[in-house]
Amino acid sequence: MEWTHLFTRLVCCSSSAGPDRFQITRDGINSAMKTFVFLVAVFTVYAEQNPGHIENFIQTDSGDGSITLEWDFVEGVDPLEKYTLMVNNDPDYTMSVRCPLSHCSVTVDYLDACTAYKFDLIPFFTEPSIGSYQGPVATYTGFADDDPVTSPSNLVVAGEDDTGTTLQWDAPAENAGCVDHYEVCTKPQGSEESVCESVEDTSATISSLQACGTYDVTVTPVTLSGNEGPSVADTITTEDGVPGPPTDVVVGIITDSTIDLKWNDPLTNPLCLWEFSITCGPITKLVKPGYLRAEEEYDNYATIGPLDACTDYQCDITAIGKSGTPSTPVTVFASTNETDPLAPPYVHVDSDNSTDSIDVTWGTNSDDKCAGGGFVICWNDGLHLEECADVPAGTDNFTIPDLSPCSRYDISVNVVTPDGTSSETVTESTTTADIVPGPVTNLMVTDVAETGVRLSFDPPTEEPQCVKEYDIRVINEDLRRLVKPMLAEGPVTDFITGLEACTNYLFKVRAITATEKEGPWTEVRQKTADSTPSDPQQFSAKEITTSSITVEWYEPATYSNCVTEYLLSWEGASGDSDSQEITSTSTFKSEVTIDGLNACESYTFSLSAKSTIGESHVVTFTASTLCA
Repeated sequence: MEWTHLFTRLVCCSSSAGPDRFQITRDGINSAMKTFVFLVAVFTVYAEQNPGHIENFIQTDSGDGSITLEWDFVEGVDPLEKYTLMVNNDPDYTMSVRCPLSHCSVTVDYLDACTAYKFDLIPFFTEPSIGSYQGPVATYTGFADDDPVTSPSNLVVAGEDDTGTTLQWDAPAENAGCVDHYEVCTKPQGSEESVCESVEDTSATISSLQACGTYDVTVTPVTLSGNEGPSVADTITTEDGVPGPPTDVVVGIITDSTIDLKWNDPLTNPLCLWEFSITCGPITKLVKPGYLRAEEEYDNYATIGPLDACTDYQCDITAIGKSGTPSTPVTVFASTNETDPLAPPYVHVDSDNSTDSIDVTWGTNSDDKCAGGGFVICWNDGLHLEECADVPAGTDNFTIPDLSPCSRYDISVNVVTPDGTSSETVTESTTTADIVPGPVTNLMVTDVAETGVRLSFDPPTEEPQCVKEYDIRVINEDLRRLVKPMLAEGPVTDFITGLEACTNYLFKVRAITATEKEGPWTEVRQKTADSTPSDPQQFSAKEITTSSITVEWYEPATYSNCVTEYLLSWEGASGDSDSQEITSTSTFKSEVTIDGLNACESYTFSLSAKSTIGESHVVTFTASTLCA
């Protein structure tokens, strides 16, 4: 297109063109260029005059071979004369624009489609002393609209090598120059996901296409403005290839007769995969690819069996291509699980009169193939945590050390495999020998009554497990005799009854083992509680004279030990009276002679028994002295 054509329809300030549409003639172009060259020098002189300037110079529209530009003008010191619009830095492609307004626009016609244009907008101002001069230049790069392009054609596979599959096509028959690049998209047939890449030429080498694959391919032309033209589409099939080895091969669940293998498809040429060959020891089988989309998302799995228990296996997995060509094998190793081992046919235990050890012996099963991990011996006395020991294979006896004496132990034996699988448990029991326990501790009397006390004590701190029962002795220290022996299975907290009030007792306790071994005595003393005695018994006259009477009585029937004194008093018929305190209370029968009495006179005698907390009733009798 000739630039001359561009300006033949533009005349500045034409009343028919309107204020935002401009035209200019070729003579106008030449005159403007002369003025432009002259004013380049002048502008430097008046650069400090603060001329007006252009703002917001942009493209606002584009049409069929045209671009519309707009801008704002900010006034300065000198008045605006006109604008010169230069295209692509070419002085031969300029035009004068006259717009006295603050916002102006101009449409440039007859441009090539799909082409970028640089526009320089130069304002000119008038100064009385020098005439016209150039102001600051505003620059903008615009873009002419695209012309529609047609579809590419003749999409073919041009070649395949290690770098990928090369596709080739012909450019659109119409407006090919508007094509900026091609969008090439491929997807496996039946898939919804496409892989796309952009190329500028009419060929592309696609590295994502795999051998043995069928792909849907589309090629779409895209213009500089981003508009897409119609696509060309076709289905292609890539060449055959050898699949790579399986990936991520792992051993899954193992039993005593099977091994589960899991693996993912090859990374190289997975579409060429037809089947897998799995070899485990003597077993060879072909497995069609299965699909396991559950645990850890493995692509394939296989269960190999039946196999022998307790056996190590090497498994080789090979991917087989559609042509029958195998990949490099991938090797994994696995061992089948053990079956449950057989329990020992017998277990014998013997403490051999030892207080701290037990000898254990057991039988073995020679036909047990998976046994070989040894034995686990455990023992427990019911008081402490169970303890266990590992005994190596090939052993049939073990001595359990550091045991407590006098203790019954449950002893179990298990056969274990190398992986720790255990047999059924065989259990026997025995008891370690007795040892003399220590003395009981914290022996005390916690409650005291007139005829009983409550004893409390703790088991021995030394070998308490050896105690079968407790020997308890109650001794009346006032009479120095054993009151009652007794046996108790545990610390006594019940009352010991049948005791006498106000009596000193010695309480002795010792521990006794099952084999009658006796621990040392522990002692505590306690006097029973005080009480009020009953009445003195058989209070009467024993001997009478003219001036004296001898009286006698027997101690109270109950609580006689509590008597601290007797209160004896008498009164004659004549009114004479007296009293006496008798503090000798330890005898069963007491007598007292009262002298200085009057002959032939009647006397009344009174007697009571007194303790620290009370006094009995008073008993009396009357007797007369002899006459002279």
